[in-house]
Amino acid sequence: MDRLCERDPWYDEMKNAKKKMDQLEKVGLMEGIPERCPCGGRILVRISENDGDKGKRYYQCDVYKNDGLHIRKLWDKAMEEEVTNLREEIDTHHKKIQSLEYYQQEMRSELKDIIRRIGSQGFRYLGPFIAAGPWFKEIVYSREVLLDADLDEFMFNTRLGREESIYRPFLLRCAAEGHKTARYIESLRRLTQVGPSVEALEMLGEVGMIVNRTFMARFETLQDAIDIADVVESQLEQAYAFLGTLRGDATSK
Repeated sequence: MDRLCERDPWYDEMKNAKKKMDQLEKVGLMEGIPERCPCGGRILVRISENDGDKGKRYYQCDVYKNDGLHIRKLWDKAMEEEVTNLREEIDTHHKKIQSLEYYQQEMRSELKDIIRRIGSQGFRYLGPFIAAGPWFKEIVYSREVLLDADLDEFMFNTRLGREESIYRPFLLRCAAEGHKTARYIESLRRLTQVGPSVEALEMLGEVGMIVNRTFMARFETLQDAIDIADVVESQLEQAYAFLGTLRGDATSK
């Protein structure tokens, strides 16, 4: 096909015309500060000596001819286009950043829910996330995760809540966010080790009110709750009496 075209007497002329059209299009589309002319020439800064625009600066091709195939652009216009292009690029990047921030928030929310559910199975499971770095550590210390953390182990092993324990800072964080178990454990520690205080009694009172409300919600009438409480009290008295008997027998032996 190319050989047939080359035999056409108008081939070279059409080829040159196409080249000029392409070059004209490139010259027309080039915005901002030009780096090189479409013809391949270097771009220089020239000062006009014409009467109409004398003293004005131009970006101009070093082999410039007034045929529309070479760059010659007013310096002010080139700068204006460059600033406009930069502004558009900044706006585009800003939108991308906003989009990334949105997805990051979505991902953070999903991860927070996952970590919250993991922590609800036991506070020790949160340790690897705390050690993973500041980003995960911040999620673990969020209110949602701390309030739902399972602290039952602190109830069974009181050493975990002592002042020298490495787990105590986590317990205090949970207590500060209003975790019922954490506040109960801390109130008991203060009452037994520090002594009675308004703050400790208030913390213990808050837990007592929550337990009372939870207990009362299980029954339809107040009398049902009183009857159950009487049964529990009777069982406790029997248990204490039995323990006293065992201790007496052990002492006599």
